[in-house]
Amino acid sequence: MSREQRVGQLVMVGVPAGGDSSVVRRQIRRLHVGNVFLRGPSRADHAAVAAQTRSLQQAADDASTAGVRLWVSTDQEGGQVQVLRGSGFPTMPSALVQGGWGTSELRSRATEWGRGLASAGVGVNLAPVVDTVVNASAAPANRPIGRYDRQFANDPGAVAAASTA
Repeated sequence: MSREQRVGQLVMVGVPAGGDSSVVRRQIRRLHVGNVFLRGPSRADHAAVAAQTRSLQQAADDASTAGVRLWVSTDQEGGQVQVLRGSGFPTMPSALVQGGWGTSELRSRATEWGRGLASAGVGVNLAPVVDTVVNASAAPANRPIGRYDRQFANDPGAVAAASTA
């Protein structure tokens, strides 16, 4: 890889999920960008997101990234933080709800969600948030975690168990 291509592997650019990717494709080719974040929220369906990620991957050719595939990421935590909300992407409950499930159920559901993201061309999910809010009464004032139920629980042990599931 050239120096420019190596530096490009450190850069992540955002693109609207399911939206026009032409500017980002040019950045991949010209600036050797190696990572893309699908941002939203988006109502684009699974097929549209998969087509978008394929198009972005096609820009990652020998000249742009030495043939190294892009890391395509998004943020699918659940609850209020779920970028991909279109058909083919199941509605995910908040982390606080997920944290109340047993380990095997949470692992099974997370596997299903992960497979759906992978089949749409997403290789990195910027979730879960492994954070703890000291108690339920403090949650509404705790931005950005507790106010949006992004924590699995208020107990660090429960958060650790849920996050490793």
